[in-house]
Formats: sequence, structure tokens, C-alpha cells
Amino acid sequence: MAKTYSPGATNRDRLRFRLADTVTGDPTDGGMVLDNAEIDDLLATYSFPEACAQGAEAIAAYFFRLWEEIGEDDSKESYRNRAQGYIDLAAQIRKTAQSPGGPGPRRGASGVMSAPDLTNYRQ
Repeated sequence: MAKTYSPGATNRDRLRFRLADTVTGDPTDGGMVLDNAEIDDLLATYSFPEACAQGAEAIAAYFFRLWEEIGEDDSKESYRNRAQGYIDLAAQIRKTAQSPGGPGPRRGASGVMSAPDLTNYRQ
């Protein structure tokens, strides 16, 4: 399946950016996890914020699966931490979407948005 990213070109790309799922390569080495078709389905089914949250949970499930499948080695805890980071991101997206005014810039905003803390997402 195809995995592509072009900054800001489509809602698919915006969702990938929101989830930091933008690098080509093997997902276990920080590459994209979600396929284009999976993202397109999320966007067709849910609002943009909920599609992002669902995508984050799908990525978390991927890393939890890796965590369960591999034996004891240095990467095992890394997968668990990445999965938990995506679970936390999904919760943050939903919380932001439910706040007054919803997601995105508010009136009077400077136009500069802070980036999410991705410290534990890609290692």
C-alpha cells in the first residue's frame, strides 16, 4: 500500500503531520505507519480532529503489537513508550477539539502554533 507525504497538500498530509507520521521507511525505524487508504478512510468517516485521534490510536496499536511480539531486547520498552505517546496524543487531540472554539487558531491568535511534544514518539 502507498504511503506518501507532501507538506500541507491535502487533509491526508495534514493528518500525517499532526501525527508525525511523515518519514518514509520502515515503521520500526521511525517510518510511516499508516497507509494512504487507511487515512483516507478515517477522513471519510470522521471529523478531522477525530480522524487524527483515531489515527493516533491505530499507530499506538501497531507499536503495542510490536511490544507484545518481540522478546526482551533494547527496543521493547521503546515500542511501549511510543505506543503510550500516541495514546496520549489521541487524548490531547480530543480534549483540544472539545474545548471552546474547537481546534485551530482562536480569534486574536498570532498565527503561530506550537508543535506537539514528540520527544517520545520517534526515537
